[in-house]
Amino acid sequence: MDATKNNPSPLAPAAGRVGAGNGALLVRAREAGKLCGVSERCWRRWNAAGLIPAPRHVGGAVLWQIEELTAWAAAGCPARAEWQRRKGGEP
Repeated sequence: MDATKNNPSPLAPAAGRVGAGNGALLVRAREAGKLCGVSERCWRRWNAAGLIPAPRHVGGAVLWQIEELTAWAAAGCPARAEWQRRKGGEP
């Protein structure tokens, strides 16, 4: 019996497990953009320009924390450098 089928890694990008609608803690660019009302392409442009919180890199995945995005939006969506200063310089 394959143990990974019955007990998948919590970081494994299995269908239905990653995304804002299912209680995920981390989301990919597409879901992060949807949460903020923009397209994936726009979200990636904002990321390249430093306008959104820095993503987390887990394995080969680029992910954003939903909790951080919520706090960032509540703070008025400051640019990444300002957001980092407000958070106390955390990466």
